[in-house]
Amino acid sequence: MDCTIAANYLINGLVVVQIRPNELHVWHFNDELVREPSPLKSYAQSLSDDERQRYNKFRFEHHRHQFLVAHGALRQLLSKYVPEISAHQWKFKTNKFGKPSIANERLPYPLEFNLSHTPGNIAFVIANGLQSGIDVEANSRQIGDPEIIQQVFSASEHEQFSNLSKNEKQSFFLSIWTLKEAYVKALGAGLQMTLTDLSFELNKTGSIIFDSGSPPEVKPEYWNFFYLTKTRTHTISLAALAKHSDKKIEVKMFDARPEHHTQKPYRSVSGCSQMQAQTFHREQKANIQPAIFR
Repeated sequence: MDCTIAANYLINGLVVVQIRPNELHVWHFNDELVREPSPLKSYAQSLSDDERQRYNKFRFEHHRHQFLVAHGALRQLLSKYVPEISAHQWKFKTNKFGKPSIANERLPYPLEFNLSHTPGNIAFVIANGLQSGIDVEANSRQIGDPEIIQQVFSASEHEQFSNLSKNEKQSFFLSIWTLKEAYVKALGAGLQMTLTDLSFELNKTGSIIFDSGSPPEVKPEYWNFFYLTKTRTHTISLAALAKHSDKKIEVKMFDARPEHHTQKPYRSVSGCSQMQAQTFHREQKANIQPAIFR
């Protein structure tokens, strides 16, 4: 299995992007750097009527700005994969739990996406037929609220957490939080999922144990999880469902800089850790050594 760090690319500067069925493409950038009128105008013109209504409902300017940049950039990015469809022509639908997907017909391949954002970062995962989810969280997020921890951690995660130092607790919380959010988003299950039923075990050797908390609904499909390490400001995690156990999933990271912003680009990714695991019954666990990529 592989995870590679791609060179910096401009969302607006690419003509077309090719993606293979076994690949996940992760694009991320700091939305606060996008302040020039030209890209913001282009993003606004590409939004659907529904997206404009949602945009106008935000009370605070920074929320409106991030929504505009996220959804406008997503439309432009999708058009780099399918250039026959212009940014304003993309259509979306949601399942009963609110997970969005592409509604355009006659695509050349089953293009999939997922979006996540947090203050200072927007992240997309693009896939060719892979059911996937992504979550991003600021490394500065405070984790002191016991109620949040109670709502997120399983009993075994509580035990792991209690044995860590203060600095280790921060990293552990962000890894567990984003892994679970990515998994739930990949499933498209929304708030019906109980996060405490899911359990990840992260140890110092780099191995990961995943417990799905219930019998898998579909066999023999396999879940793949990826979390980025050594990011400068944010933690990003991925979850993807591969339909063939022997199929390797390759992750390619892109620092997706809109070409109009004037500040110097940053490289926030230096590596990622990855594990592949079949969904397990509560009583079943498998210790899997992940590949560590530098």
